[in-house]
Amino acid sequence: MVAALAAAAVEEMVFRGVVQVRLQRAAGRAGLIGASVLFAATYLELSTATLIMMLALAGAVFAHVVARSETVAGAIAAYALLVMSAGWL
Repeated sequence: MVAALAAAAVEEMVFRGVVQVRLQRAAGRAGLIGASVLFAATYLELSTATLIMMLALAGAVFAHVVARSETVAGAIAAYALLVMSAGWL
């Protein structure tokens, strides 16, 4: 559980706290899509299109949550729950 929370925190701080913020400043709402695509692209080695699409959708939801709330806390919690419920750790 601690590993899931730590992994989620690091990934979300990088993708939502750094990548998304910069892309959103440069491209507006399109930056949210760009951050979601980059997030999903980091999982391309998983080789299942369904899983990659699910992560892209999750990334889009996380991006929207961060854009609306202006904090990554909700995205971190949601991603940690996703990882733990999927049994990835």
